[in-house]
Amino acid sequence: MENSSILDFTSPGSIPLESSEIVKQVNLEIRISIQTLENILVTDPMETTCWKLLGGLYLGANLTNKFNKLTQQYQNFFGKPLFPEFEEKNRAEEQLLFRMPSNIVPELLPNTTEVEQACNSRKKVTIDFSDVKESSAEGLSTLAAFFLSLAKVSNKPEIIDINHFILNLEKKAIASNKVNSVWDVLFAYKRLCDDVKGFDNLALKFAIQYSISPPSWI
Repeated sequence: MENSSILDFTSPGSIPLESSEIVKQVNLEIRISIQTLENILVTDPMETTCWKLLGGLYLGANLTNKFNKLTQQYQNFFGKPLFPEFEEKNRAEEQLLFRMPSNIVPELLPNTTEVEQACNSRKKVTIDFSDVKESSAEGLSTLAAFFLSLAKVSNKPEIIDINHFILNLEKKAIASNKVNSVWDVLFAYKRLCDDVKGFDNLALKFAIQYSISPPSWI
């Protein structure tokens, strides 16, 4: 039996249609299917399968405006996305996560330029401090500079699981009898958070403890 590289799905003896004719037929069937599904949803909006089929046809027919309107209507009606897998993919593409190392040392911290560029883009940036357990003086100095740089970006990052780390630094700062990089981190973090009141309270503690002029917000 002779092999053929072309599969023929037509009926035996039929004359194959031109590709353009097939496309026309498919487009016609899609339009008919769209109209049918739209009519069903008018009378039976609880038929979720119709919503998904209609959304798929809108995408296939490049009817973007109708697709967007449909997904919004579905969200409003059912309180959840029509295609949750699309939502998850989009969220994943729009988010960037930077994890702080367990030991805060200069060579292990995220690259400041990369984080700044991410913050100045449309992506949601998250900095995770959940793994942090210790730090060096040099690492804290670098972290303070890191915070000050991020305080200037247009889209501030979300910083998670940092409270325990900051509380420990505050305890170390109060217990120390000399000015050190711990204070630099605390003041820089207040700037990053736009926390003027917190900055002023910290400056007051600094002034009382060392009897010198504290850093100024301005």
